[in-house]
Amino acid sequence: VNVAPNPLIVSDFDSDCVTDPVREKENRFIAPQKPDLFECETVCEDSPVTYTTPNVAGNTYQWTVIGAYTSISGATTNSATVTWGSPGQAYVVVTETTPAGCTQTDTTCIVIVDKPIAKFEVDHGGPIGSSQTIVGANTIEICLNSTVCFNDLSSGASSWSWDFGNSNSSNLQNPCETYTTPGNYLVTQIVENECHCLDTSYINVKVRNEVGPEIVCQNVV
Repeated sequence: VNVAPNPLIVSDFDSDCVTDPVREKENRFIAPQKPDLFECETVCEDSPVTYTTPNVAGNTYQWTVIGAYTSISGATTNSATVTWGSPGQAYVVVTETTPAGCTQTDTTCIVIVDKPIAKFEVDHGGPIGSSQTIVGANTIEICLNSTVCFNDLSSGASSWSWDFGNSNSSNLQNPCETYTTPGNYLVTQIVENECHCLDTSYINVKVRNEVGPEIVCQNVV
C-alpha cells in the first residue's frame, strides 16, 4: 500500500485584519464554494507572499494560483512566491505527488485587500508633492538650519513612519524636521494600514551651506 502525501500550506505574511484559519494536518482547511471572509488569509495588493509546504525527498510539487496575481516563482518546488494583483478573492493550491504516483492537494483561500496610498507635500513657495519612486522624486532646496514641515496626504493609512535622511525619524502623521548640516537628503514616508499593507513615497531635500536671513522685529516707539 502506497502512502498518500500530506501537503500543508503555510505563508510568511501575518495579517491582523482578518483571522487566518488554524489548520491541523488531520483537518485541513478546504476552501468552500462561497468562502466566508474570516476563513481566508489576507494579503496585500501588489505584494509578494511566499507559500511553503514541507519538503519530502523524492516528491514533486505543483503550485496553482486562482485569482489576480502578477507573477509566481518556484511553482514546481515546495516553496512558491506569489506577487498578488488587484483586490478580490483568490486561492493558492499545491499538489504533491509521490514517486508511486499518489497525489494530494492543499488549498488556501485568499482575500486580496487594498494597500494604503502614500503621499505628502511640502509648502516651499507653493506645494511640492512627493513621488512613489526615488527616481524622478521632486527636490526642495533650503537654507542651513531651516525647518521643513511635511503635510501628509496619504489615504487608507493607520500609521506613519518617516525617515528624514539625516538619521532622524518620526511616527507623527505631519512631522517637521530641522536640517543643520549641508547636503542632500532623501525623505521617505512609509504608511501602513490595519492589514500591515505598506506603501512608500519620497522627496529630496537639498540643504545649502548658507544660513537663511534672520528676521528681527523692531519695537514701535
